[in-house]
Amino acid sequence: MEKRYEERGDHAFMAVMIGLVVVLGVTVSSLPVAFVGVLGFVAGYAFNNWLVFEELYKSESDGEVNA
Repeated sequence: MEKRYEERGDHAFMAVMIGLVVVLGVTVSSLPVAFVGVLGFVAGYAFNNWLVFEELYKSESDGEVNA
């Protein structure tokens, strides 16, 4: 089983921010709700992957200077 490095707080923060972006995107713009929802999902997926790979990269470097 692969170890996950992100914490629950990271996911809670991500969920709240995506919710705010979707609500503001729907109310401020004339974009369709489905389009804004898809953008929010893609942003959340990218943010989650960034959290995971950032921690994996840190753990692999073990204190080495990264250029």
